[in-house]
Amino acid sequence: MRLFGKSKSIKSIAKSTSFLGAYREAGRQSYSGGGWGLARFNSIINAHSSVDGIVDEWGLDSENCPYSSLDGYSNSYEQAYDEEERRAEIKAQILGMFGVDVDVEDLMDFDRIKENAYKYAEELAQAWLDGDEFIPEEIMDWAWYSLSSHNG
Repeated sequence: MRLFGKSKSIKSIAKSTSFLGAYREAGRQSYSGGGWGLARFNSIINAHSSVDGIVDEWGLDSENCPYSSLDGYSNSYEQAYDEEERRAEIKAQILGMFGVDVDVEDLMDFDRIKENAYKYAEELAQAWLDGDEFIPEEIMDWAWYSLSSHNG
């Protein structure tokens, strides 16, 4: 008789059980999701930066940000701009009913655009930290090699 019974059953157990999943469960987390990369990213950000630090470092609220907003816009700024433009168009239509002709852009609140773009950018960074959204490789590299002084 073999030491562990049938080796085939051990192999099938090993195939169906992920070491990472077991590790996460031992840490009182869900079996799937996240992982060591996410845990290390979070620990580096917690030690050396913040959600706002990520937003500022990567310009997540800027017009030319390459990362999509959580709502599917090309970036957080575009989302905030589009939302404000829609509000201004409604105002312009109402004023037009009273014979007032106004440029839509004159009715836009650019401070609100900046505030909302920043808010949406913070939501994106938080989604990365929560593991709800995939963290781009260059941001993981930044955290690992630039932020964390002992990994460089």
